[in-house]
Amino acid sequence: MCGINGYIDFDLSPDHGKHLVNKMNSHLVHRGPDGKGTFIDGNIGLGHTRLSIIDLSVSANQPMTSLSKRSTLSFNGEIYNFINIKNELSKSYNISFNTSSDTEVLLNLLEYQGVDRALDQIEGMFAFAFNDSKTQCLYLARDRFGEKPLFYYLKNNKLYFSSELKPLMSVLKDSLTINYKNLDFFLKKSYLPIDESIFNEIRKVKPGQYLKIGYSDNVLSVSEHCYWDYGKLVIDSLQTKKESDFLFHKEQLKDLLKDKVNQAMISDVPLGAFLSGGYDSTCMVALMQSAKMNAVKTFSIGFDDKDFDEAPFAKAIANHIGTDHEELYVSRADLLDLIPKLPEIYSEPFADSSQIPTVLLSRLTRSHVTVSISGDGGDEIFGGYGRYVLGERVKSFFNYLPLHLRNFIKSTNSIDLSYQLC
Repeated sequence: MCGINGYIDFDLSPDHGKHLVNKMNSHLVHRGPDGKGTFIDGNIGLGHTRLSIIDLSVSANQPMTSLSKRSTLSFNGEIYNFINIKNELSKSYNISFNTSSDTEVLLNLLEYQGVDRALDQIEGMFAFAFNDSKTQCLYLARDRFGEKPLFYYLKNNKLYFSSELKPLMSVLKDSLTINYKNLDFFLKKSYLPIDESIFNEIRKVKPGQYLKIGYSDNVLSVSEHCYWDYGKLVIDSLQTKKESDFLFHKEQLKDLLKDKVNQAMISDVPLGAFLSGGYDSTCMVALMQSAKMNAVKTFSIGFDDKDFDEAPFAKAIANHIGTDHEELYVSRADLLDLIPKLPEIYSEPFADSSQIPTVLLSRLTRSHVTVSISGDGGDEIFGGYGRYVLGERVKSFFNYLPLHLRNFIKSTNSIDLSYQLC
């Protein structure tokens, strides 16, 4: 992963702006240890810290400015289908590329075809800031499911944004106040609202959306645009679904997963995979191994407490598939020692029960490879958690209760009946 940040602030001089961008970059070094850069143009600043994955040369560093000097991009993530897009751009516009990076492909796609057409084509996980000096617009975009974070502060005709809260806290700390409503929300649901943060003044770009910020005449004009709506996609799919299509869709899903795993494996640095032994990670690793001649490097974590230890399942899968498997067993003391460091690792309140072992597993993995693929998201997409079935049952049960009883339960706040689609 990389780190991005920047601002539009009409009260800043270019020198002061560069100082602030460098300050924000310093808080994102852990995201991008291989390089850092700044771009300052009048009252606009962009910053970037780089984790080199594709094209390790300095020519692929960011922020990257187009050959025409019209556009500049600061980009975090990967565009999996960038090779196909690159070929189409070369054919359609006779573009000569200076790097083999997906960053340069995305930059040219945005400049030549515009943000809407570009977002309709790209496949991957990303958050980016794209500045078009000709139209005097800055675009902040986030991938379809929000895999890559993007926070922003928009107040008093100023815009600041970053991949994490810490850079924004470092330059805006006197302007930030705790959002106690969201704190209450977090304590009830163990997560924050999809487009908000723990601060009143900082929001998040929503998954599948982008912000267009115009900055002509020293005035910011902001509009929010949705380029992909999974809710509408699901509804449309259900309306056209036919039972006889099951086998067809089963094979289609298999081909789609195989294709996407192959795209995600494009890398100029060592690559591996998290393996828990569950369906999702096993599926990913099996597809990875089928596409490689050499053994895929896989990693898992184990616990002394057998009730929580999944390492034997992961090892059995690794032996069956034939991966080069590494495992790390951690003790109770290892877990407790990590807890004081969590606020430095997760910049906002985070309640995932797997956060501690994930950090330890990531450390093990990083000592062997730079990039690791995982099966995260599989349970959410395919309904792999029992809570989804239980939730529907509870919802159905409450529908049979008299209205006055439902209102009483809601008024006591003993059970939170509200929910948020995200």
